Amino acid sequence: THPEVQGRDAEEWVAMVPMEMGRYADLLLNMILGILIFYFPGGYTWILFLAMAASHCWIYAFDYLRVLRSIPSCTFAAFTIDWWCQALLSPIIGIMAACLVFKG
Repeated sequence: THPEVQGRDAEEWVAMVPMEMGRYADLLLNMILGILIFYFPGGYTWILFLAMAASHCWIYAFDYLRVLRSIPSCTFAAFTIDWWCQALLSPIIGIMAACLVFKG
């Protein structure tokens, strides 16, 4: 529909972007929300956890299909990936410990 976009430019416009780790921030957010559920009286706990499990399955399936079918390449073999994963998971562990103290 755009005659001015041809050849290599057209290929670059429809190509998928390389895979990045920013996609998994929503998983960390779901973990934090899952822990914060325990601070409040339970009533809808199972419904909320089933909804989060469904969202995790959706994210996993989406990324699985995306990596297999359209991502040109991805390499996550650096030590910085491991360091940042641990750094971002440590506050979540702290929230879990605080919840145990609060409820205990």
